[in-house]
Amino acid sequence: MGTAIYVGPTPSYGVWNMRTATFIAPNNGQYISVLMTAGGLGDWVNIDNFTFAIPLPLELLSFTGEHINKINMLQWTIATDTQVDYFDIERSSDGINFDAIGTVQPKNNFVAQNDFAFSDDNPFNGINYYRLKVAGGHDYSDIIAIDNNYTDFVVNLYPNPASAQLHINITGGENNNTVYLMHVTNLQGENILTTNVQQNSTINISNFPAGIYFVTISDAAGKHTLVKQLVKVQAQ
Repeated sequence: MGTAIYVGPTPSYGVWNMRTATFIAPNNGQYISVLMTAGGLGDWVNIDNFTFAIPLPLELLSFTGEHINKINMLQWTIATDTQVDYFDIERSSDGINFDAIGTVQPKNNFVAQNDFAFSDDNPFNGINYYRLKVAGGHDYSDIIAIDNNYTDFVVNLYPNPASAQLHINITGGENNNTVYLMHVTNLQGENILTTNVQQNSTINISNFPAGIYFVTISDAAGKHTLVKQLVKVQAQ
């Protein structure tokens, strides 16, 4: 037995008030009783529209998500030899109210496969919350969150071919002050230059030997990367 205390505003006499609170039953309990008290008086009240978040009836080894090219990609791994009919994928914009957005079914019910993926091609703007539900029941995974506020960027190098000054123009990023990490490598994979650039930057490549180079530009978190080819020519 455990006790959870939720303190809310005092309602006016004769007025119904709806309050939301989260109670966690200890020792995997499945029943909760609530006693409303005011001073020395107490009244037992009814609770409706609730769901117990109990562990999934399988061994979920991992559940992760990532925003890639304007979609949210979910991946999860379970222990092998687990009885599973299907997974429901549920999404929420506030982490409280969830709606089903898709189903993933293993190749057979007795799972030898243990890696699964689901692509949310139309995520909400901002933070998206996800959870897994197994086989139409009320058993849920932990909730994960993906923030897709990030705007993918586009890189333009000019002139290209270049002999001395190379201009880097980055559009579609977060803001004009965003700092990106740039690496320049040759065809042998050797790093020739590492520097920080912003939306409009210029670097001197006059000392580079003539040839083909790869310019890799990444955001600060390293989650979004673009690679452009650069041709270096000798100055006339």
